[in-house]
Amino acid sequence: MASTVEFSEFDSAILADRLAFIAIALFAVYLITLLASILPIRLLDMARQLRFISACLDSATVPLVALGLLHLAAYLDPVNPKVLKRRDRLAPLAIGAVIGFFLTIPLQAYAGWQSVPVARANVARQLSASTSTLARLKEVREQVEARIQAPEPQAIEAVARDSLGVMLSSFALAIAFALGAQRKGSDLPGLVEWHTMLSL
Repeated sequence: MASTVEFSEFDSAILADRLAFIAIALFAVYLITLLASILPIRLLDMARQLRFISACLDSATVPLVALGLLHLAAYLDPVNPKVLKRRDRLAPLAIGAVIGFFLTIPLQAYAGWQSVPVARANVARQLSASTSTLARLKEVREQVEARIQAPEPQAIEAVARDSLGVMLSSFALAIAFALGAQRKGSDLPGLVEWHTMLSL
């Protein structure tokens, strides 16, 4: 019986090491994905902002799974200082993810709101160009203007639907990361600790 317990503890320690290593690899993959979506950095480029938000959300489950694996590894081998150190270093970073996903909600709302006037401005610019180049050719101009129309209601609905989806996903991911976040030196998940403080 004792040998079975010893083997089980040894097995848990090996599994914990593997899970911690996989977690670090997943974090690295997520960071590479984000860097690829934002480089070269153009902070005021709205299309780049939307692409970065999309990359953050599309692959957000990767660091979330990694965080869960780190917590699981620490649970399986609670005396392994290397695993505990990794968890204690990375769990507080989940607080930043919570804040980031909550900040994504107004950023996405603003970007979605701005995309409609930009689309209308592009249409107006195209109409102006077609009018000046084809001023003498009335029939051709009418054909071009018939093809270039203002954004259809379906396009505006699609932008609103996509923005709402991003905002709701950001909220859900922020809550999920809050469950995995842990303040340095605390044994409670961040969400439980914050809820307790708010209740008091």
